[in-house]
Amino acid sequence: YFRQAVEAYQKALDISGAASGMLVYNYAASLGNALEQLGDLPAAISAYQRALAALSNTSDQYRVELAIARLYIRLGDSTAALQYAQAALSHAPADQIEAVKSAVAELGLPLQP
Repeated sequence: YFRQAVEAYQKALDISGAASGMLVYNYAASLGNALEQLGDLPAAISAYQRALAALSNTSDQYRVELAIARLYIRLGDSTAALQYAQAALSHAPADQIEAVKSAVAELGLPLQP
């Protein structure tokens, strides 16, 4: 299932070309999720980063940043993980800050005051 999803999302991104905005954001974020499920963490990070580049300042930006932080932890790169965790915290809506802090703490990352 996830292999088919990767192929479909990649094709959708190829068709969308240089378009930006919500369409590319959604395809790239979905591609990142499918790649993560397949265990291809570096490719998942790249897809999530493409999603962020396509549309920053979306209400879900913090979720994608937190997903990238989790992947970097799994890859053993706590420096990059902390960078994305801090970004997630700074972009989270007020009603999600405590949830993001909790998720970051579960990753074992120190939060800067």
